[in-house]
Amino acid sequence: MNTTEHHNPARSGVSAQVWDRPFYKGHKSWCDDFVMELRLMDVPGDVIGERLAEVEAHCAESGETPDEAFGEPVAYAKTVGAESPKESAGGLWATAALSVGQVLALLVGTRAAGAWAAGESVAYNAVQVLCLALAAAVLVLLPVALRFLLQRPLLTGLPYFASFMALALGAVLAGELDLPALITAPAALVTVGLFVVTVVLGWVSYRNLSSSQDLVTSPPSSGDQAGGARDAKTSGGRTMAIYVASVLPVFYVLLSVVSWLTA
Repeated sequence: MNTTEHHNPARSGVSAQVWDRPFYKGHKSWCDDFVMELRLMDVPGDVIGERLAEVEAHCAESGETPDEAFGEPVAYAKTVGAESPKESAGGLWATAALSVGQVLALLVGTRAAGAWAAGESVAYNAVQVLCLALAAAVLVLLPVALRFLLQRPLLTGLPYFASFMALALGAVLAGELDLPALITAPAALVTVGLFVVTVVLGWVSYRNLSSSQDLVTSPPSSGDQAGGARDAKTSGGRTMAIYVASVLPVFYVLLSVVSWLTA
């Protein structure tokens, strides 16, 4: 009886991310697949934690493994997910759109820095514009491709990101083609303006990420523990949000300096 209570997350008095729990670590492969499938079905993190706590409690009481008690994790997750509340997938699409804006600003703005150093204007021909548009499409469709990328990272992930890199490189190399400019702009204005755009989009990303943390946590057993869990989630979420939001602006500056020095 004591053993059962020790492993029962509903009675343990611990409200933490589920992968910190001994049960998750002991059945990591099954739990990973179960949680990932529910995530892909847009089930909220706290609900996933509750469902996983139910699995843990059953296994502790019955002495069975998750495989023995519930079968294949993805199939069971689909059954559980069909009966669980869903969160809006809009946040994922918004994050993808913000990322696309930052990456395009990075690609165009850092190239403009080199033109600024050389005293030239920024010019893009039709092929370059097409490559940039296709690269943006590849990135913005990331939420659609996410399931396949996670399930088969080598088979689908490498070609997916290689296609983006090829299009980004194509946008640079196509500038050497003898084609009329479709878009021209002052290099200084583009470099500074797109850096501001990158910073603003990073700030929006930070606000979105820090205010919408949805970690997979075990259910707490008291209000104080729930408050501690929220504080921990908020602290860790803000740190990650700051990192994600600041990466591209920092790279923008570094690549712009390289582009300027090598112009």
